[in-house]
Amino acid sequence: MKSAEHMAGILLVLFLGTGLAGNPAKEIMTEAAPSFEDAVSLYYDGDFEESLEAFQSRVDHDAADTRSRLQLSRLLREAGYLREAREHLVILNADPENGRYSLELLKTEVLAGLLPGPVFAGPDGSSAEELFWYGLAVYRKGETAKAGELLNESLRRESYNPGAHYFLGILALGQGNYDSAADHLRLALKQEPNLTRALLPMARTEIARGNLDAAYSYLQRALAVYPGNREAARELRNITERYPDLKEKRDREAGERRVAVKAPKKEQFPEDRETIPAIRIGLAEDTDILHLKTGEAFSLWSADILYQGEQGEILTISHAPDRIIVSRSGGDSIMETAAPVVLNYDSPGATTALFDMEYGSGYYFAGSEDRFYRGQMEFLPKPGGITVINQVNLEEYLYSVVPSEIPAYWPEEALKAQAIAARSYTLANMGRFSSRGFDLMGSVRSASYRGAGNEAERTSAAVDASRGKVLIYDNRPLDAVYSANSGGHTESGESVWRYPSPLQAVNDPAIPERISFLPPEELARWLTDRPPGFSSAPGLHSPSAYRWRSWISAEEIAARLRARGTEVGEIISLTSRGRGISGRVEKILVRGTGGSTEIQGDAIRSVLGSLRSNLFVSEPVLGYGDLPESFVFTGGGWGHGVGMDQSGAAGMAAEGWTWEEILAHYYPGTTIKNIYTVKGEQNQTMGPR
Repeated sequence: MKSAEHMAGILLVLFLGTGLAGNPAKEIMTEAAPSFEDAVSLYYDGDFEESLEAFQSRVDHDAADTRSRLQLSRLLREAGYLREAREHLVILNADPENGRYSLELLKTEVLAGLLPGPVFAGPDGSSAEELFWYGLAVYRKGETAKAGELLNESLRRESYNPGAHYFLGILALGQGNYDSAADHLRLALKQEPNLTRALLPMARTEIARGNLDAAYSYLQRALAVYPGNREAARELRNITERYPDLKEKRDREAGERRVAVKAPKKEQFPEDRETIPAIRIGLAEDTDILHLKTGEAFSLWSADILYQGEQGEILTISHAPDRIIVSRSGGDSIMETAAPVVLNYDSPGATTALFDMEYGSGYYFAGSEDRFYRGQMEFLPKPGGITVINQVNLEEYLYSVVPSEIPAYWPEEALKAQAIAARSYTLANMGRFSSRGFDLMGSVRSASYRGAGNEAERTSAAVDASRGKVLIYDNRPLDAVYSANSGGHTESGESVWRYPSPLQAVNDPAIPERISFLPPEELARWLTDRPPGFSSAPGLHSPSAYRWRSWISAEEIAARLRARGTEVGEIISLTSRGRGISGRVEKILVRGTGGSTEIQGDAIRSVLGSLRSNLFVSEPVLGYGDLPESFVFTGGGWGHGVGMDQSGAAGMAAEGWTWEEILAHYYPGTTIKNIYTVKGEQNQTMGPR
């Protein structure tokens, strides 16, 4: 374990490495302190220790420099030195004019495992947030009755309170009040689906209530979100061994569902289908077995083998060494082949049902569902399993992508903007996965593609209305990426992916433009607040996507690192190593008892526990021996944050912005070109509104 002496040694090394060891006051007497702006720039440039040193220097130079002391406290908290950060907050709160920092002091004391001091005003004079943190403090001290009172009062003052629901659920579970536990944990997950640490206690609650089917589903979801979750795997194994008929029942119900399901026939098609390019979408890889149902009379062929079948046949595609086996429901084999297998229809409206398709592995929204796909299906034998590919024309692909990406009830101009951005992205990335047999993936690694069963009349109309329109930059289709919610400010492609990109960082038009970096504490406060803007328009955004808080155990982060082949031992600290203008983290340094490693880019979200975005600040929750037991991430936005903000586009459209104006804001410097029929079309330069 990490003793206090060990922590002090690390802090000394940190300060030695930054030149503050020895007699810093003497140095300050002879040298001017760095400017505030320089200290902030060091933080955003990734020079964490140098930034901490600069703020320390400014505080030593001028003890009344409240703003610098606040930044210093924030950086100490990020690095895990909570008691040191607390001392600075105590100094700030000693001045009556600085009482607004009382919440930060309260939070810091709770995260450090200390019972808060007299700063707490009590239930009558405290905010919902203060009540939550004080409830958590007494919960950590074992005062469960008092914790329940405070958390319930916090809920009464703020109904959107997933953290309070979660801890009340844990309290109720520990007391054997299973109905109350289920209610609170279910509401925690409803309000914040990314609060996946509630899945395992929810499963245990349902086991205690005798709802084994529900418990089984929660355990499966827990493993889909975090495949390395040993507790969930053990619980699932135990419930399966103890109740063997449970899995048999679920398998029987799955077979009955396959018989009952009918693949729909689609009646809507884009005009001149033959002029539209085809696209190959990778739906799954390394699959051992897949069940499907045909929507019309079909042909199944591989090399010189041909099988012709009727509507409604249930087929099983299974993998064997170096070959694919296709069999009918019931087990009789149709073909065995080492060549690709292709399923095709004469009817252009036919679809294929694929059962129990898994999606989102490792992310909080992971799961499985039955899906229906237009077009041709292809199955490639690979050493690790079968690759499943759907070939369809680009416009029909967009019929599914647009409603998979954004709700079909959103304003029409936002739907058109989404259709054009998705079309542009698709064309810019054609062939990206050609070495694996397809153009793009059917997951969020490319674009969400849930198939024909997800199509909607309004989104298909938006695709047709924007038919063939593409964003062009430098005479090529733009790699027009987009994300669900920017949190109020997008980021440049270069900051997120570390290579030159025309995609610029832009603010939410309803929020004041950011022309300089937000200091660390002001960034943290901005992520705690909910500034009104287009990205947070009522009814057009998810509250838990615009602003969120995740609690991830240090053990889970270490396990996710091990799954990537990196061993750091027990985690000591997480510190940011560079941020973009929006505040998004570019790199994270993970320090552990057995080594250190850096994580960068999109990997940050997955390694740190399926976070919604890289726009966050983090603080450790210290356990016994001062090692972090978990980390609290307070953040904003959902996705990488580059290009169009989908929620922002909806908010803009609701206020009268056209699709042209929306795209011009998020993709400045581009033109619009119709790639199918250019007659009568005018190219448009996309500049600011």
